[in-house]
Amino acid sequence: MRYSAIKIGNVKANKSPELIADRLSNCGIRPINIIVDIANYVMLDIGQPLHTFNSRDIHSIRAASLKQSIQFDTLDNSQRDIPKDTLMICCEDKPLAIAGIIGGYESEVCENTEGIILESATFDGVAVRKTASSLGIRTDASVRYEKFLDTAITIVAIGRFLKLLQKYQPEIEVETSLYDNVINQVKSIDISIDHKYIETYLGNNIDKTVVMNILKSLEFEIEEKENVYYIKVPTFRATKDITCKADIIEEILRVYGYDNIKGSPNKAEVTAGIKNPIKDMEYLLNDILVKKFDFNEIHSYSWYDNNWLKRLGYEYKNTLKIVNSGVKQYESLRSDILPNLLKIIYDNRKSFEEIKIFEIGRVFKMDDGKLAQPKHLTAAIYSSKDEEQLYRYTKGISSYLLKTAKNIDGKYIQIKDDYKEHCLSINYKDVKLGYVYSIPSSTLKLFSSKHTIKVIDINLQLLSTVEKNLIKYEAISKYPETYLDFSILTPMNTLYDDIESLVNRFIHPLIIQINYIDTYSGKNVPDNMKSTTIRMIIGDSNRTLQIEEITKVKELFINYLNENGLQLR
Repeated sequence: MRYSAIKIGNVKANKSPELIADRLSNCGIRPINIIVDIANYVMLDIGQPLHTFNSRDIHSIRAASLKQSIQFDTLDNSQRDIPKDTLMICCEDKPLAIAGIIGGYESEVCENTEGIILESATFDGVAVRKTASSLGIRTDASVRYEKFLDTAITIVAIGRFLKLLQKYQPEIEVETSLYDNVINQVKSIDISIDHKYIETYLGNNIDKTVVMNILKSLEFEIEEKENVYYIKVPTFRATKDITCKADIIEEILRVYGYDNIKGSPNKAEVTAGIKNPIKDMEYLLNDILVKKFDFNEIHSYSWYDNNWLKRLGYEYKNTLKIVNSGVKQYESLRSDILPNLLKIIYDNRKSFEEIKIFEIGRVFKMDDGKLAQPKHLTAAIYSSKDEEQLYRYTKGISSYLLKTAKNIDGKYIQIKDDYKEHCLSINYKDVKLGYVYSIPSSTLKLFSSKHTIKVIDINLQLLSTVEKNLIKYEAISKYPETYLDFSILTPMNTLYDDIESLVNRFIHPLIIQINYIDTYSGKNVPDNMKSTTIRMIIGDSNRTLQIEEITKVKELFINYLNENGLQLR
């Protein structure tokens, strides 16, 4: 940072000459008066912003950070709230300008101005950018300060201003000596680079004389010894511009000409890509949901909309926060994909009677003090169909996904959760793979009184760790199989898992498979009861079954059900 200033008297803020006014207008800057216009003219000429203060009520000047927030009237006739710690240009404790951004209304140069204080300074680029961003101001000066200016040019800019002003107002008087305070001066950078390194980088031969002439034309100081160039970068290029060998080569190349570099095909060993089983599984599940079950895939943001969570009545604890998110509403990384799916359903609910969407994406959680980013598959169905039928359909989809991906049958266990109704945990051995559930009725009111929303949530990272069961080929039997359907009466709250577990404990050598068919309640079924139909497939691979054998299996199974307190419809 460098702050230079000088006081000039006997000035007149009259209209600028046409030459200056026209050039400023052509550059998109509105002419104001000769003092302000020359300051802007010098800024466009050499890149150093200048600011002019009306010196009428200014007897001292300094740069200082605010100790508390204030309201400040700026040159654009706006009153702005300036936060604490903002760097200001002040006369004692009275703010005059926001450093590097915009001046104050009270110190504006106007028609009756007779004296000015000319400021030429450099400020920390990061601080200027942050202040300008927080205040919502972007000026010609702040744009230049953001890019870090050469501290050596402040004095040059003052000299250029004085020369131009004196040309049009010879009677001006410099009333003070130059004030110049250098805090952090930009230092030149020394870089050494081998000529062979340059040729290797370019992929072409280039004459040493060409390299020397190019760098000298760009005002680099250069000396060559034993094919090594010792280069001193000028200060006006050392402000986060030229810092390393690659930057030097880029300077050489842009002047030498990209067209002069002869292209050659890349030579590299081509190897087959590594197969990624997790990605393959994702593609498989994606295809199943889209092609078989008519879902639409969506991709949402990786963070929550906190306002939307409040409307849903959801409160996720210990979510990870995004530092400097810019908008507080979107500061929380998602630990569950569902709220984003619900927002899409909410926005489209009036256009579609049924919505089936899913997303495969990462969620963010802390696991034993470490960041975990597992991928989840979350699917949601918004439908007005019978709730129990829809629930069985959703569970069937989850079962099909597990069967297709890993050839496994998940065990569904009912659990309680604040944000999940009728929640089934999907388990395989000792691994909890996910959930099938309904959203709470309190949340459902936000959507529709006629629809329900069912959800599947599968942790793909855990699913990928499950070893896939091999599919064994068995020849189709030459002999016919027999289907036996049984409709079993159970209380309405009985889970199919319990029925399935009981049925599978019935062992007989002729049983090939037992499948679920349907569940019914209503006419011809007692109140508070339901009828669950299963299909038993029996047969023998060596012969055709006799009618007596089929009848015997049927009678044994009915007796087994009766012994366990169940009866047929």
